[in-house]
Amino acid sequence: MKSQKRAGAIAGLVLGALGVAGVGVGLGAGVAHRMSEPTVVAVVDIDAVSAELEEFGVRVAEINGKRDARVGELREIGTRIEEINTELETLTDDEQERGIQLAIEGQALQSDLQTKQQLFQQEADLLQANLTRELYTKIVEAVGRVAERDGYDIVLFDDRSISLDDAQAATFAGSVAAIKSKKVLYARDVVDATDSVLALMNNEFAAGG
Repeated sequence: MKSQKRAGAIAGLVLGALGVAGVGVGLGAGVAHRMSEPTVVAVVDIDAVSAELEEFGVRVAEINGKRDARVGELREIGTRIEEINTELETLTDDEQERGIQLAIEGQALQSDLQTKQQLFQQEADLLQANLTRELYTKIVEAVGRVAERDGYDIVLFDDRSISLDDAQAATFAGSVAAIKSKKVLYARDVVDATDSVLALMNNEFAAGG
């Protein structure tokens, strides 16, 4: 009787061990399966997206409109300065008081012109920087949504168009810098998600999103 109980206990231990081993094998198989799944990679040409992005075109037109208005304001000041200089050249000796008034106005306008030129340039730089930062953030966000939708695990900046024939690689140091900066040496066209990102952003912009 005792031998039978002992045999039953031993059998239970053996079956239990086999069960644990089976679980271990199952877990190992699951891990191996996950590790064997290939990583899905895509590339996006951000420069191409920016160039054809409808929002970018609209925003740049707004900046250019403001720039043109500033240029017109500066041109008016410059025209007045030229008028003053022309009049000063025609004044006679008995018009000294008028000459002093014109000289003071001309100097004031020249100072105003230089100040506004600096301020307008700073404004233009700031607008361009803000636009670049804002649209880059939007592009990266759109890339993430396209990746989630289409099943990409990693999306790389597509720099295949950059070659050693570019101006920056005209020197040895430039060539080395260009080589070191390269991220994508080869990619099949089927992994190019540029058009998908562009279509998503343009459609949303057209819809007012």
